[in-house]
Amino acid sequence: MLMNAFPTCPCLSPQSLPTCFSCPKLEELQLSSNDLAEVPACLQSMRRLRSLSIDYNELQQLPGWLSSSLSALTSLDIAGNAIQALPEGFGSGELANSLLTLTATSNALTGLPSSFSRLR
Repeated sequence: MLMNAFPTCPCLSPQSLPTCFSCPKLEELQLSSNDLAEVPACLQSMRRLRSLSIDYNELQQLPGWLSSSLSALTSLDIAGNAIQALPEGFGSGELANSLLTLTATSNALTGLPSSFSRLR
């Protein structure tokens, strides 16, 4: 559980990661079932992150920076949230070259961005 990982950090809450959370060499991160309302911005610095599980939270959208900042990401699990649309640039940029697996079941998606047509 994340709360136990940083017991002395006063900025921890179940809804977001602390701003003091920085692990640039981290390759896998499991944030499932933490009642997160947004993807923590501190993930932008995790350039080596290959696998991100942020499923079963309270996400309603994904940040636009996700497709350009996480260039090593090969697996993304966003299932079980309330996401209605993926960012338009989601199928382009760095993420389009690295992402192999996207799990987006049990969301409120009504379609895919037109940039998905460029994926191979």
